[in-house]
Parts: sequence; C-alpha cells; structure tokens
Amino acid sequence: MQGLVVQFQAKHLRFGRAAKRHGTGAVRSREDVRAEWVKGIPLKRGGTPEDVANAVLYLASDLSAYVSGQTICVDGGMVMQ
Repeated sequence: MQGLVVQFQAKHLRFGRAAKRHGTGAVRSREDVRAEWVKGIPLKRGGTPEDVANAVLYLASDLSAYVSGQTICVDGGMVMQ
C-alpha cells in the first residue's frame, strides 16, 4: 500500500481503504453463539454493510482531504482490544 500512496501523492491524489473485520452475517446460524460474539465487541453489535459504506463514503469525500495512506478499521473497536 505504501507504494500506491507515494505514486498517488505525486499526482495529488488521495488513497485510503476501509477494512471490515466482522459483520452480522458471520454467525447467524446460532443466536447463543452470536450473542457471545457480540459481547466481545466494544460497540456491542455486529457491523453492517452500511457501516462499511459510510467509511468508504468518508474516504471518497472532501472530508478526508488530508487523509492519505490509512486503513480505517470498521470493526466496532475490536482492533483496540
């Protein structure tokens, strides 16, 4: 990714990515397993496609004009544990 950032920055383009770590579809088959899984997520819920889409929209917008070469983890805070 670092090579892409250097190439894009030379052309005054921004580059970022959103990484989805876990989502609601991962363990739907058994509600008890899902409930235990959610307990380990600081935000206490599974991620949704909309959560990832919002991160991508941010990276594509002018709001992220000074963000370059970063990975935005869309994981409900799990990476911080």
